[in-house]
Amino acid sequence: MLSRTGRLLAILVVPALVLAASSASAQPPAPPLPPIFDPDALGTKAVDAAIIACTESSRRIFIVLGTNDCSQCRVFNDVLHEREFFNDFIQQFVPVLIDVSPKGPNVDFLKNYGINAKKGFPAVAIFESTAVEPLITRNGEMVKVIKKGPDAIRTWIRSHFKKKAEEPEKQ
Repeated sequence: MLSRTGRLLAILVVPALVLAASSASAQPPAPPLPPIFDPDALGTKAVDAAIIACTESSRRIFIVLGTNDCSQCRVFNDVLHEREFFNDFIQQFVPVLIDVSPKGPNVDFLKNYGINAKKGFPAVAIFESTAVEPLITRNGEMVKVIKKGPDAIRTWIRSHFKKKAEEPEKQ
């Protein structure tokens, strides 16, 4: 039988040891990922600014619509911002990233562009000029590309690059 002091130690020390052991094995929580999209930014203003930049630089508008909690949006964004790839991309396009969270200020973009949010994000819209019908992924096409991996994402985007004027055509 334990003495009174022994019982007191058991009551105080054992739970402390158990707590210390569980704390040591627990991983600290992962830091939150930085946002991709600004949930407060007005997409119409961003598009207006991109139109000006496109006019001045002869590039085209590349709109990415998504949400910060979308894992496919993260994969797409990571590939888009790979240093080597981004340098080529930025020569072709002026990127605009628009948050289309359900309670955000840009939900109308989905309706205006005919995008089915239930098919998944991101959605992409590429505007050549005001006279040409834009390319818009409305039904989860980018989700399918993303599932194929980073090379497929790069290939899809590069398929929309324009040839440089100084490149001779292959015969």
